[in-house]
Amino acid sequence: MSPDGKYIYACTESKTKNGGSVSSFEFNPRKKSLTFINSQKSGGENPVYVSAHSNGKWLIAGNYTEGSTSVYPLSENGKIEPYTQNFQFSEGSIDPDRQDRAHIHSTVFSPDFTHVFYPTWGRIRSELTALMLIKTNHYSLQKSLLYRLP
Repeated sequence: MSPDGKYIYACTESKTKNGGSVSSFEFNPRKKSLTFINSQKSGGENPVYVSAHSNGKWLIAGNYTEGSTSVYPLSENGKIEPYTQNFQFSEGSIDPDRQDRAHIHSTVFSPDFTHVFYPTWGRIRSELTALMLIKTNHYSLQKSLLYRLP
């Protein structure tokens, strides 16, 4: 949901390669209705989670099967613009028959909105990785931290 509560963001899974999408809806609590605004390609297969930044200008989506994260600018009218960044993670499991690449389970902003955390089932065990949000003329992400959970 957008910080002002006007828009709902959702992901649409698809078993078709590059068929996943993220969508935006206008929320009218008085009428208890959603009105479709638009959708964009997710940058990977089976998007699983979306999070909006507290400034209402950015949306982050995680793609489970592709093991990737995409960053989208948001317009003031709730429209999702095409993604400006896509991070692909290729690390698989120590058991390649079980998993040949990373699988992202969610994309969650830190409480101060300076990092995006995304848990994956990684190469050795569960991993929690962070992408640092860098403020320039516009926001961008760069890899910054990797936490391996016991």
